[in-house]
Amino acid sequence: MNGPSLPEGAYRTSVMAAELIEEPSNAAMVRPLARADEGGSSLSVTWVSLDGRHRELASRRSARAYYVLGGALTFVLGGGEPTELAAGGLLVVPKGCRYRMEGTATYLVLNTPAFQEGDDEYTDPVSGTHR
Repeated sequence: MNGPSLPEGAYRTSVMAAELIEEPSNAAMVRPLARADEGGSSLSVTWVSLDGRHRELASRRSARAYYVLGGALTFVLGGGEPTELAAGGLLVVPKGCRYRMEGTATYLVLNTPAFQEGDDEYTDPVSGTHR
């Protein structure tokens, strides 16, 4: 959804214009807003709606920031104590850190460098699509 007034490499979209992808194994619905191949960015952004438990994972390549738009999430990072994140909260997960989350929330996930298929390493063997 680039307009003629945007400079080379700039990218514009909206949640409703983004493809909706269902991830039943993660109790999530996702809409990729900015991908690695769009706008030549080293950043990716995904809108997510979670209702339940997201499987434990670690990102092989990216630091990841979670910004909660509505609802609340409980994260467990690296086997530590649970930490709550409510609307307006931001949590940064470093590259390689194993974590899981659960709750009912809508949130944005920002990856740098940009997420690419295969970056996520899940600890449980449930089959399904990977974000």
